[in-house]
Amino acid sequence: MENSINNEDTPMNNSGFQNNMDNFKSTPGKATENGTTTTKSTMKGIRKVLSFGGWDNKKPSSEAANGSRSPEEHVPLTRVSMGRSSMNSIRSFVKKSKEEKDKQETFTAEKQVREEKDADTVSAKSPKAETEEESSLTKKGFKERLSFRSKKTPARKEMFKEPLEESPTEDWTIVSPTTPLSVMQINTLINEEILEDAYSNLCLLRNELKSEGTGAGSEGCQIELEKKRKDVQLLYASLQDKIKKIIMQSIHCAHEHLSIAAKIIDKEAEAEQENNVCLAGLQKWTDLWKEAILESAKKNIEELYSTTKRNQTCLAVHLANLGKMIVSDLKHVKNDLRQKYPESLSVCEAYADGYHQATSLHLEDIIQPVINPLSELALTSVKSGGAGASPDSSVLNAETNQYTFEYNELYAVLKWVTKDYVGEAVLGDPDLKPEVNPENMSSPLLDDDNLSKLKREYCDKFQVMIERNLENILKVELTDLEKKKKPEVLNNCYHSELKIDIIKMVDAYLAASKNISEDMEASVLGIYCKEMKHFLKSFQNEFRNSRNAFKEDYSTLSMHVIAYINSFNDIKQTTEHYKEQSLETIEQLNNELEDMITNLKNILLDCFKTETKPYFDRLMTESWLTNNDFEMITTISKNYSDHFRNVMPSYTEVIVNDIHLYAVKQYVAQIMIQRTSYKGANRRQAATKIRLESKELNRVFEEMGTTATWLNSAVTDIGEIIEAKGREEINKKIKQLYDDYPDVSQNHISAILYFRGLRCKKRQSAIQYFQELKRQQQGKHLTRDHQLFHGITTSNNAQCFFVRYICK
Repeated sequence: MENSINNEDTPMNNSGFQNNMDNFKSTPGKATENGTTTTKSTMKGIRKVLSFGGWDNKKPSSEAANGSRSPEEHVPLTRVSMGRSSMNSIRSFVKKSKEEKDKQETFTAEKQVREEKDADTVSAKSPKAETEEESSLTKKGFKERLSFRSKKTPARKEMFKEPLEESPTEDWTIVSPTTPLSVMQINTLINEEILEDAYSNLCLLRNELKSEGTGAGSEGCQIELEKKRKDVQLLYASLQDKIKKIIMQSIHCAHEHLSIAAKIIDKEAEAEQENNVCLAGLQKWTDLWKEAILESAKKNIEELYSTTKRNQTCLAVHLANLGKMIVSDLKHVKNDLRQKYPESLSVCEAYADGYHQATSLHLEDIIQPVINPLSELALTSVKSGGAGASPDSSVLNAETNQYTFEYNELYAVLKWVTKDYVGEAVLGDPDLKPEVNPENMSSPLLDDDNLSKLKREYCDKFQVMIERNLENILKVELTDLEKKKKPEVLNNCYHSELKIDIIKMVDAYLAASKNISEDMEASVLGIYCKEMKHFLKSFQNEFRNSRNAFKEDYSTLSMHVIAYINSFNDIKQTTEHYKEQSLETIEQLNNELEDMITNLKNILLDCFKTETKPYFDRLMTESWLTNNDFEMITTISKNYSDHFRNVMPSYTEVIVNDIHLYAVKQYVAQIMIQRTSYKGANRRQAATKIRLESKELNRVFEEMGTTATWLNSAVTDIGEIIEAKGREEINKKIKQLYDDYPDVSQNHISAILYFRGLRCKKRQSAIQYFQELKRQQQGKHLTRDHQLFHGITTSNNAQCFFVRYICK
């Protein structure tokens, strides 16, 4: 044993360790089973000294106690764990190792003498002497430190428990001990979350290091100082990791050490203004705190997204759930966590910004197929069915776990980003005010570039969708036409599902785009107007082809025409509501709609013309005086009158007036173009019949609701010319006709006179009178809007010397 100690370059020779070892050797002890003796108090002192020095020996055996073991069989001292103070002592003593070796020979001789004396007195030693001997070790300059002996040693348990049993209080303040614990002890406190003790001792280490660093020293001292600095930095890094973990866990469960961690963050944040060299390379505490909040938010969002993937939830539902989670967590921060933080830390703002950043990153990840379409992830999504997905598809792609972005998904993201997130659904929730303000976020949820890409993609998808919808609407209408299915009556008007489908569609899409932003509404409105123009052209061409299916069923065809007039009129009125968004675009579309309505009115008029033409052609013939062709005309007119009751009021008057004008004009035209002349009794009978039919025609159209009353006197005036006797009366009636209808021409007057059977000389006199009358009143009626005779042609029978047939 002696040789072992003498051969070691240790600093123990000048310490209390040597004296106690001598006593142990020289004092006779209690006999053991092997026949050796030992002293209890001496062994206890040796254990304490060895433990303090950071060194540990094997438990001494009976052979070592009685000196039966040879020097070569000694058990060397082994270093188990070393405290900071012990390390400093050993390092200083190592420098004096050469001097200590010179004293080893003297130490060995004196030691043998003392062992003989101690062997005689060891058995008679009292407990009081043992206590005094133990205390003497402390008096020689040793302080009790943490023992790293086996757990079986009772002394270690007592010494280890003492610094670890302190618990944090509610009103915690940093109480700095006079001497810091060792690096290992402080690290143990950090791992066991005894943060107040760990931090107070760590502050002492930092201050001690700072004071030692101010003084000049040798190169060896600088090396030791650098080692200390690294130890402090490692301890601070460990403390930061522990506090970061506590912050991350606190959002969903109340952590018992959150208040202490928050105060440490606050105190260190105040000290961050100082350029502390020992903290170089460490993360700023405020940044650490915000990073912990951000990582916690990202973790919570990722867990929610994992649930979304498992349940195949649509994107709109996922975003709604995300908003609810953000609101719930921020309410928890405001109502609970904020109370555990010092007032100097803006807790609600920090958590709101952390969740904001985490949500922004999450959204960028979701919309990768849109903002980065050439990425491998986006291309895989398209190949897996994205391009051919249904417009209503809102599920995750099975292969990529990415959403297939059709119209619905794009709308869900844009609406949530631009309206819901900053509105009362999320950050604008009334319960979060005033601590959380959407306007105070450090950055937008999506940058302008990504938001613009989403909007462009949204417009493209909308154009494809509305084009497809309009095509489907047209197919349904053509199918109904082929089946000759009569339109239904709604609110006393024929209507078509075309109107309902288009109006509902445009209102829904425009309302949806308005939920995103006003500029999106204007863009969608422009796309709608453009596609609607294409639809009108397609409809007109297809409807023209479908008319052949009705053949002579003009009544059913007219009902469909009226239904389409009503429908496009409603569409036009609906579109008028959006003039404020885009006046020029709406006016262009309304002009297209008005042209379509005009075309439909012409089709309706064509139906009436086609159906009545055979009967108009037989008027003013030799059989006219005895047939009932005119009655068929009035009957057809009455049938159309029933249909016109189901036209929108705004167009009923226009349609009835147009048909009224056509009927009167056709009736007058038959007098002009028929090669017939009546004389004598036949002339009087023809004049009477014309007067009666004129009254009947006026009555029919008055019942239909005509407002073209200026047409009522046309046929009557012509009948009075035919019935007039003598030159003066004929001239008088000609003047009346000219006053009512100034567009009547000389050829028209000549044809009427020919129909009356007036001879050539008398007819020439009446024509001269008309020419003079027209000269006298030239320009008088140029501003008159109504024109009846314009476009009515006359036959060559008006010439004097050509008569095909004269009724006698």
